Amino acid sequence: MNKKNILKAAALATVTLSVIALKGNDEGGEKVKLLHKGKVITVSGNALKAHLKHGDELLVFHEGAWITQTELDAIIVANQEYQDTTAEDEELEGDEDFEEDVEEL
Repeated sequence: MNKKNILKAAALATVTLSVIALKGNDEGGEKVKLLHKGKVITVSGNALKAHLKHGDELLVFHEGAWITQTELDAIIVANQEYQDTTAEDEELEGDEDFEEDVEEL
């Protein structure tokens, strides 16, 4: 599996875990971590919707640390952009016209 597919799988797994965390169970007994006014709190499924409505952010566990879903989304986008740029660079390395342009610089 290449890096691009690994990143996609990681993103999908995170989204899946986030959906599970948001869904909780019918009794609201599931607990999730949120960033609430700059502090990390744990709330039940019953309180989750109200907290998200007033701007609290869902926290997800990523590479050994709790980060917001927004931060994780930014990491995923940055990794994807890096992978795309790397793939483009690899394609250009074999392009003779590109190599001649670089030599002229």
